[in-house]
Amino acid sequence: MKTLIWSLGRRDFGKNWLDGHVTIDSKYRYRVIVEGIRGLTYFSNIGLDDVSFTQGSCGPGECGSSI
Repeated sequence: MKTLIWSLGRRDFGKNWLDGHVTIDSKYRYRVIVEGIRGLTYFSNIGLDDVSFTQGSCGPGECGSSI
């Protein structure tokens, strides 16, 4: 079963890196898949950096994106 748990959508976010957090609460094994769809020009970049997994939940106001 596939379940989308977080998405930023298709928008121009400029040159700045954006921060995102999500809590995955599962008693079963799971797989994390990161999917990116880029635009048609060389301005349409996709970047993924500094991914980490830690035990526990996001704190209040931490889950989701920073925008």
